[in-house]
Amino acid sequence: MTVLYLIGYKIHMKRPVTPPDIDKWEEYLENYVKAHTPHRVMVLYDWLSKASQSGAYLHWDEFRFRRLPEDALEGMSKEVYWLAMKIGRRNSRRYIPFESKNTNAPPFSFSHPDCLLAGLRHIDVKSAGSVSTSREAISPMDTQRYMVRSILEEPFSSSVLEGAATTRLKAKEIIEKGVKPKTNDERMVLNNYHAMVFIKEHKDDVLTPELVLECHRIITEGTLARPEMAGCLRNSNDVVVGDDYGEVFHVPPDYRELAARLELLCDFANGDEDGTGIFIHPITKAIILHFMLAYDHPFVDGNGRVARALFYWSVLRSGYWLLEYISISKIIKQAPARYGRAFLYTETDENDLTYFILHQIDVIKRAIAELEVYLERQKQNYQKLIRILDSEGLNHRQMQTLEDFVKGRIGEITIGQYEQNFRVSYLTARKDLDELKKRRFLGRTQRGRTYYYRPGSRLADLRREQRNSIF
Repeated sequence: MTVLYLIGYKIHMKRPVTPPDIDKWEEYLENYVKAHTPHRVMVLYDWLSKASQSGAYLHWDEFRFRRLPEDALEGMSKEVYWLAMKIGRRNSRRYIPFESKNTNAPPFSFSHPDCLLAGLRHIDVKSAGSVSTSREAISPMDTQRYMVRSILEEPFSSSVLEGAATTRLKAKEIIEKGVKPKTNDERMVLNNYHAMVFIKEHKDDVLTPELVLECHRIITEGTLARPEMAGCLRNSNDVVVGDDYGEVFHVPPDYRELAARLELLCDFANGDEDGTGIFIHPITKAIILHFMLAYDHPFVDGNGRVARALFYWSVLRSGYWLLEYISISKIIKQAPARYGRAFLYTETDENDLTYFILHQIDVIKRAIAELEVYLERQKQNYQKLIRILDSEGLNHRQMQTLEDFVKGRIGEITIGQYEQNFRVSYLTARKDLDELKKRRFLGRTQRGRTYYYRPGSRLADLRREQRNSIF
């Protein structure tokens, strides 16, 4: 029996306590109706609808330790309050076309509590627009260029989440400089980066089983104990999902069902609706794809990495361009047990995906906040650069030229181009550039009769500081 780690990460935690049987509520409700006036019954039903939609969406494993809310009706126990909330949740749930591996369990569904709607609104506002910056700090074009560098974080953190032992510095060298990976862990990082590039290249394509299998092949190439399984569905049921301590959390579906389940997953991913003709929010859909791939565990290894890659494919396809530059794996890595519990809460409470959706919404919000902090740091770095250049007593033409070099707008400049840019004479242009050369901000080479001015040692130091600030 092969033990696959829950979410691909070696963590130890207890299985959540199974919630009380909701069917007991029917007897309580009948007795309540008989014992109270019609007005009091209407108050109960009104309270039920509000209780299921407001406040935190807690699993029984957490709720059983909380005090009852102040609005609880007189005489209610925690069990009764829980059952009341469950009735409200059942009445508002949305079913999706995914069946549990357990034929006695209900199909997967989710609700729309207020906290979920608020989270989706926050992500919509933050990630589907543009990033505004002040000109003196960093231009929108420069913002985009620097955000590209943050894409390095996802393959690194995703690999570490799966157990790889490496450093950010090494990951940076492997990805940016093309350093050949020397270990299996370093290979995981490079593979994850290639998978992110692959997903981005195919974000406008429909999702097919072949595309998912190719993504898995890229992610696991050269890292599997059974190399022939790269890009292939598992071919046995000799797997369980658990931890190093013998705790089994999840038994994946039968391997003979995997091809059909993957086909259904792709159909769901490609549709604009949820299979019933009703719209489903793109972020919610991307999170469901993440969960269902991990739930099915169709591969011998790399399931978590493929699941997170599908999330990125889905949000990019839906136009959430900013999410390419966040790392959900980095946030998950900070509290992996919460990630695992979100899976288990869903499976132990009637396959209610709301728990996992809410967890991932929180992850996305935190990742966006980290990106905003990074961008603000870049703005401060540029402001620091301006102050340094100001202290050199340079004229506005020289400062503008150095800014263009540092921000990557130009790679070299000639005297003629400088003349044209600032509408000055040849002598003034040459004097300005030669002074920058003398101060080692620029260097100079000659090709034919033309002098080309390129970044010098001092400017290279400033640019290096900007490049390394992300790490």
